[in-house]
Amino acid sequence: MLDLAIPCIALVAGSFFLFRNLKMIAYEAALHAYLDNSVKASIWIEKLGKQNVFQICRFVLLPLGALMSLGLVIISLRSISITLIGL
Repeated sequence: MLDLAIPCIALVAGSFFLFRNLKMIAYEAALHAYLDNSVKASIWIEKLGKQNVFQICRFVLLPLGALMSLGLVIISLRSISITLIGL
């Protein structure tokens, strides 16, 4: 049973982060709200300015995060299929 627990947790986490990243890429208001409320983002905003941080997040960091989340979903689905079906 532990063989399925870790891939299922990874699947849920990957799906959550993939949805969150795609939502922030699609809706600028969600990204602006995150940048306004995040303590970590406020440090970068002080150093680079809000517009530069917004551009970096939208065109670099969020797509990379989405790709990593998609990879986690694919790997966890593959692990679940190997465990259940034996592919």
